[in-house]
Amino acid sequence: MLGTGAAGPARGDVLALAQRLVAYGAPVVAIDGPTGLDLSSGEAHGAVRAELSVTFGGPRRGHLLAREWCGKIVVVDIGLPPADPVWPVLVTDAWAGRGCRSSRRRCTRATAAASRWSAAPTA
Repeated sequence: MLGTGAAGPARGDVLALAQRLVAYGAPVVAIDGPTGLDLSSGEAHGAVRAELSVTFGGPRRGHLLAREWCGKIVVVDIGLPPADPVWPVLVTDAWAGRGCRSSRRRCTRATAAASRWSAAPTA
């Protein structure tokens, strides 16, 4: 409901809609990240828990720090270059395999660039 880059909790009509969605109990699919989750910091502001989060290019810091709000994470390739193999790997293959799937490259390499991507504008 809130676009990427939104900060703080949902307010007004968006908050009312989020509360109704949670009360309804239907499975939630998040596009980029769950409403109320700050993808730059991982801070949850009354976030709507998703069963599936579809994100683009690579997981962001919030996906990694607040996995309980994101559900299964699917990364869609949008043509970003692969992470440089000399960059440090921030997570192990075993950890990345817990619900994170990439259509083009392993999450381990993609998460090595998470801090770069979290600052990058998204479409």
